[in-house]
Amino acid sequence: MAHEIVSLLGGTTTSSGHQLSGGIARQTKREVDTVAARTEVAHVTDQARAFLTASAANNIITLYGMAEQGLQSAPAAASDVLEVLHAYSRGAAFQIATFK
Repeated sequence: MAHEIVSLLGGTTTSSGHQLSGGIARQTKREVDTVAARTEVAHVTDQARAFLTASAANNIITLYGMAEQGLQSAPAAASDVLEVLHAYSRGAAFQIATFK
């Protein structure tokens, strides 16, 4: 159920029927606007984090595929290549986890 503030006959009444004075109504509206803004920011942040996750996952899969192909001709590089891939994966995970 939405908690809306409506103006009835010059006064302000909540959806539950409580009468609010002008000052309280303004304060309540500011707080509701703040919550709405925080909700929008949280939603956009979540969408950005999902995009970054999908991008990082795609990059990791691509890099591992390239590594598999490259290691067929240079198998001695396996430990170095895996170390670099793990570092990239850990770095991407950290960036996503700490994204604000």
